[in-house]
Order: sequence, then structure tokens, then C-alpha cells
Amino acid sequence: MTPDKLTAFIKQEALNLGFDACGIATAAPLPTLESDRFKAWLAEGFQGEMGYLERNLSKRLDPQELVPGARSLIVVTFNYSNKGQRPPSGIARYACRPDYHPLIRNRLYTLMDTIRAAGQPVNGRAFSDSAPLIERYWAQQAGLGWIGKNRLLIRPGIGSWFLLGVLVTDLTLVPDSPQESRCGSCRRCLEACPGQALDETKGLDARRCISYLTIEKKTPFEAYERRICAAGQWLFGCDTCQEVCPWNRFSQPAMDEAFPLLSKLVALDPTALKNMEPAAFTSLTAGTALERTGLASLQRNAEALKKV
Repeated sequence: MTPDKLTAFIKQEALNLGFDACGIATAAPLPTLESDRFKAWLAEGFQGEMGYLERNLSKRLDPQELVPGARSLIVVTFNYSNKGQRPPSGIARYACRPDYHPLIRNRLYTLMDTIRAAGQPVNGRAFSDSAPLIERYWAQQAGLGWIGKNRLLIRPGIGSWFLLGVLVTDLTLVPDSPQESRCGSCRRCLEACPGQALDETKGLDARRCISYLTIEKKTPFEAYERRICAAGQWLFGCDTCQEVCPWNRFSQPAMDEAFPLLSKLVALDPTALKNMEPAAFTSLTAGTALERTGLASLQRNAEALKKV
């Protein structure tokens, strides 16, 4: 197939697999401006305890080092909107469903198999928040939206309630055009953030972000971190900046049968974690994003929800 026909074929097959959108970006090192911005962010210490963001920096800044011979990135979005109120459990909406990482990666590898079955040789690797790859940057380059002031990708007419997946390939495809920001003068996410973690110029200070504190931070909370968590009232993750984003009024409920809302997580009473046995926790969280965080960290989070 010619590059344009192959590109159209891939985009249609991605939709057939249940992805909501698919775009193409050319594999290349990040522009100096972008790489310098990321290095400056690290130098500020905004990554907190996420030391993995400092490792494999050359691969993070160049997908051709991550996947030798890479020519094109196939970027997809996967909807998780529930079009409803905040889960009573205080668990972020995406985490009230099965773990998305293997689901998205497996479908991307199925997409690669479909390309081969159509007679097109292809080599590549699939990622979903699982490798040193700045996925939101590449999603913007692939024309899927812009990076909002909340540092999430926003799609016009859709919003931001979706997850990302990337297939880095050696295919020569027709790239899409990046989208410019349409946030304008809106500051709703900046002002609503419980930890005031968002800065229009410097970006996200993860050390004040509830998602980071309740998921990635492994050590005990400092007093100010407890206050942030108490203010937000989130047990795991945080959706506040998305809840206030006006673009999300356009979102539609996720309908994929392989990614259902799990009522046991939506309705979980955080106080039940205090005396929960490990076996019960395993039964509750197996196959979900909460499993990796562990019982001890979630007990810490639940304790911090008490007003201080």
C-alpha cells in the first residue's frame, strides 16, 4: 500500500478495535525547546519521588532511541468518561475500571498484527504509560488535541476523559498536523486544583498534585501533603482539573464492554480500608490500577481524608 492508503487503513482499523481516535506523528527527536523545557522541569524537582522520569532521558527525548529504526508513531485515544458524578469512593474515574495498561497495549499489538495480515511488513513496540515516552507531546503532534493548562491532552468536541496509547513503528506514514491550544484565557483548572499544583508557565508541580501524592508517593505524608489530600477528598488519583474543564461538557460515556465501571470500586467506603485484610484487598483490587499502589499506601491515603 502507498503511505496515504496505509495511513487511512491503520486509522480505520484502530477505530474498529475500539479506540476513539487515531493520529500519526513522525518519529524524530523532540525539538530543543521541548527537551529543554522538560529538563528544566526536572531541575526544579517537580517530579518528586518519580525518579524513573530522570532515567533513560535520551530515550524519552527521542523515540528512535527507544525503538531503533522508528519512522512513525501511531497514537490512539481510549475513552473512560462515565458522564456522571464523582465516584463516592474518591477513586479517580479511570481507576474505577480494569487496569488499562495491558488492554491498550494488547489492542495496539493486535493492530500491528492486522497491518501484517494486510500484507504490510511492520516492526514496532506498543506503549501505554509504560515506557520513557512523552505520550501527550506525541498525541499533540499527531493532531489529536492540545496539551491544556492542566497538562492533559484536550480534544475539541470531546474533552480529556481518555487514555493514550502509542505504537512506535518503522512504517512510513502520512503525519497529521499538530493542534494549537484552545484554552484561551480560561483558568478554571489552575484555580480549582486543591494543591495549587498547576502553573501556566512552569506546568505541574507533582509534589502538590493529589494524583501523585495518592499513587506515586511511597513515603509517609508531610503535614502540608495531608492538608492537600484532605482538601481534595480523593482516595486514589484526582479528577478535579477535568471536572471543571469546560471542554468536558462534550464528553460521551465509555461503552467498551472490556472496560466497564466496577461498582465495588465506585462505592468503596475508604474507612473500610483501615482494618482490611491483605486477602480481601487482593480480591478487591486484582486487575485494577489500585493493585500496584498497595494496601498500606491506600490506608495512608484514607487516613489523610480526615479533615486536619
